[in-house]
Amino acid sequence: MKRISNFIFPALMLCGVLISAFVIVTSLQAATASPPAPAHVQVAAASNSTELAAQGRALFVAKGCIVCHRNDDLATVRRAQGELDFGDVPDLSNVKIDAAYLKRWLQDPTAIKPSTAMPNLHLSANEIDALAAYLTRARDAASSCPVTELSAQTFVPPAPYPAQPSFGGFWYGTEKLWTALQPGGQWNALPKDRDGYSQKIVWWRLGYEGTTEQQPALKITGKQLDGVGTFVVNGATNAYSPDFGGNGWAIMSGVEIPALGCWEITGEYGGQKLSFVVQVTP
Repeated sequence: MKRISNFIFPALMLCGVLISAFVIVTSLQAATASPPAPAHVQVAAASNSTELAAQGRALFVAKGCIVCHRNDDLATVRRAQGELDFGDVPDLSNVKIDAAYLKRWLQDPTAIKPSTAMPNLHLSANEIDALAAYLTRARDAASSCPVTELSAQTFVPPAPYPAQPSFGGFWYGTEKLWTALQPGGQWNALPKDRDGYSQKIVWWRLGYEGTTEQQPALKITGKQLDGVGTFVVNGATNAYSPDFGGNGWAIMSGVEIPALGCWEITGEYGGQKLSFVVQVTP
């Protein structure tokens, strides 16, 4: 037994030394090896600015920007990845900086601000162009959004409705379905929650009587003209106020707009459709 012990213990010690040496060498190799560069997302040449912005939107998710930044356009996608406390993270929902500066920043953030927490993502030139196009789309779209404005075709409802809304703005639509809009076509500073930006819309129809229709069969759809957002609202309620004009009755509806941008809103009631365009801004 003593001879066996004299053989086994040195052998075990030798194995321990060899294992330790292997671990040390492996650790040193791992420490000195260069980290792999992030994989590029293939970005094809875009035929127009809309297509380029769409590629940038996909990159914003693929590159992980959606984790460290807030972007209301991607609120639904963000919630699908789990709830995180955004806190004071940068909000990129409506970037207002120069596109050229943004591209330099995306190329190497530390070259502009050495203390920044944002890493260099090693983006390709095509990826930078796409991300910049996406992040600045809201600013560019604001000047091109075909908002519904006061015009010669503005609707004037029959008496006893006033020629203009008593609470400001202008009437828009026909006797069968109309609403009140604000000059400039802007909806700004709307209340915001996790589902989007809240807005109330009042609708009128000649002869509408709220006492006989407790829940108007009104359908509202929204389509984002400078993005991919949509929404659908079925149902509304009736409302009464002397300020509404006529018999005082109107249809009251509420919508949740998922993202800032240019929106076409369509109301459908009693076989009639009415559409208008607004720009939703911070």
